[in-house]
Amino acid sequence: MKKGFFIKSSLLSVAILSGSAGIINATIPKISENFPDISMTSIELLSTIPSITLLIVMLLGEAMLKKVPKKYSILAGIALVAISGVLPIMFETYLALLLSRLILGIGLGLFSNSTVTLVTELFSKEEQGKMLGYRAALTSIGGAVLVIVGNSLSAIRWNYIFLAYTVAIPIGIYFLIFFPNINNEKDSSKKEKQDKFEKSTGNQRVVIMTVVIVFLLMLLYNGVNVKIAGFVEYKGYGNSSGIAIMFALAGIITMAVSFAFGKLKEKFGDKLFTGAIFIVGISILIVNFSNNFILTAGVFFIMSAAVAVLGPLAFARVIEASKSSIQGLNTSFVIVAFQAANLLSPYGLAILMRWTGLESMFLGAAIVIFLLLGVEIIFERIEFRNLKSTKEELSTGIINE
Repeated sequence: MKKGFFIKSSLLSVAILSGSAGIINATIPKISENFPDISMTSIELLSTIPSITLLIVMLLGEAMLKKVPKKYSILAGIALVAISGVLPIMFETYLALLLSRLILGIGLGLFSNSTVTLVTELFSKEEQGKMLGYRAALTSIGGAVLVIVGNSLSAIRWNYIFLAYTVAIPIGIYFLIFFPNINNEKDSSKKEKQDKFEKSTGNQRVVIMTVVIVFLLMLLYNGVNVKIAGFVEYKGYGNSSGIAIMFALAGIITMAVSFAFGKLKEKFGDKLFTGAIFIVGISILIVNFSNNFILTAGVFFIMSAAVAVLGPLAFARVIEASKSSIQGLNTSFVIVAFQAANLLSPYGLAILMRWTGLESMFLGAAIVIFLLLGVEIIFERIEFRNLKSTKEELSTGIINE
């Protein structure tokens, strides 16, 4: 089914806001200076608390908002993001900041999953891969641009960083005008065929396995991201400016690979998932033994490219394995896995460090990832190929009917 430019662009524009939760991280010291009576722990809570409310909304929202048209739940989420940007400007209190961050998490939770499920409902299989890749890329680009804009505004006054969230206003207007109202109810004849199809193809084991793999892999990868600067300096072959450049270039590579996801999925198919896991594992292993900054940076770029495809791949795989009645719930589990891994990442490598020490912590992470790869390969042979072949047989049968 072909969709016009404005429908695609209005849906994808919402992704610009999806990566916006962390834009205040760099201004935490400035915020702390303006609230000397508030502990640093409470100030740092402002950075993480949107993820908590986002997770709650993601887990409960699918059931609560089932009958609400997705267009309106997305618009409500966009409106809450805009409100979260205005509140700290109107009221310069810690309570207002805390409330604004809670509202931000709720807003992000209202549209994060809906934008994914709408991709599956509106677009053909060929277009879905491209749209999921574009969504991931725009999330990264949006996060990066909003950080730059927000930090520039904070140079004028500390709380002006929150004005970056008012970009939600033009995005909301654009989405309101150009995205159509979608009827949640399916045509009865289509539903009858789909129910027949899904009785044999829905496989919740694939969904659970995908979510677990993504959570554990991202837990370790995010931990590596946090620790790699200290690790390189500890080994004595890098400095903060070089590491900053490495992270900036990795971000650009991540965006480029996300845009190319559709073509990569067409070319490599199911092998892309296991390939990405392998690349992350071998990259961390090489970094562990590296004593050369150029080698470490090169491997880090390759690892970032592999991680860039994991998000869209996880969504695509879960969508393929899900019954349509619980597709939205299952894709929300993927988002929860990514968010939970981000929240808990400082503890993932910290536990490994207790067993391995600083010098070998990446080795421990690589070993765990290779174990996950082994489990994934075995599971894929048992479950995922059977699911695919069953779908092909049923599709042929339905077409013949």
